[in-house]
Amino acid sequence: MKEKILVIKLGALGDFIFASGVMQGIREAFPEAEITLLTGPAYVGLAKMSGYFDAIETDARTKNPKDWWHVCKKILADNKWDYILDLQISKRTKKKYYTLARLATKYSMKWGLWDNGGFKVKESPEKMPFTWGKTRESFLNVKFKPASLSFCYDKSECVKKLPEKYVLLIPGCSAANSYKRWPAEFYGQVAKALADRGIPSVVMGTNAEKKEIDTVCSATSMAINFCNQNKIVDIPDIAHHALAVIGNDTGPMHMAELTDVPAIALFCERTSKACQKRPNVTNFVGQKIEDISPEEVIQKLFSVL
Repeated sequence: MKEKILVIKLGALGDFIFASGVMQGIREAFPEAEITLLTGPAYVGLAKMSGYFDAIETDARTKNPKDWWHVCKKILADNKWDYILDLQISKRTKKKYYTLARLATKYSMKWGLWDNGGFKVKESPEKMPFTWGKTRESFLNVKFKPASLSFCYDKSECVKKLPEKYVLLIPGCSAANSYKRWPAEFYGQVAKALADRGIPSVVMGTNAEKKEIDTVCSATSMAINFCNQNKIVDIPDIAHHALAVIGNDTGPMHMAELTDVPAIALFCERTSKACQKRPNVTNFVGQKIEDISPEEVIQKLFSVL
């Protein structure tokens, strides 16, 4: 009988991307298992494209009691999982979901929390279906794989709209984290420097970043306004075809960094722990993000082109 495994990774985008290596490792450790992912609605397309999962369930993370009941009872408790593997490890999942699912089921399972290189078991199923207490030793041999989004390559129709050569600019991030945004005027200077060398720039983002994107594109006619023109699953392919990528600490930029294209990532000291240490990535860190000068970014960009 096939093992049944539920993997929990709700988001956000950057966190989902960083977890993709573990997801691949789970699939390779259990090639014959029936593996289901519980994730946010925004990441269903990416999860399907990965090929790591046999089925996908969604959790919109609302406060509606009906939604809590559906997730904790119908998905977590009633499906008789052999393993529930928590990659989210938030208060919502490792405490609330765990506790409510524990109270709603009568059978044993192993609930694992990902912990930098292995899963820690959260209960002793030989004693009762779920028990309280601290995590114990690793119980699954899942090898961590460097995250890769190559399964997205050459599948995006919107890449056909872009020039053969371009530099990708990602000037936005969550509206709640404006301190992560390098000034749009600085991106405009980068776009202008590229245009002076005959290189177009593609400025990517959603409607939430429309003001910043418009500011960048106003700097030169060679900047292509790509606001709201792509889906999440298109981002790796767009980055893969670029000469280089420059962006803030945001999910789309972290996706771009995994394509091995030269990437320049811009951080403030407050979020510098999110810097990726990869051969293709140059991280600039300022006390405040606006402390990073356009001149040093442009100099580095032309050194890698």
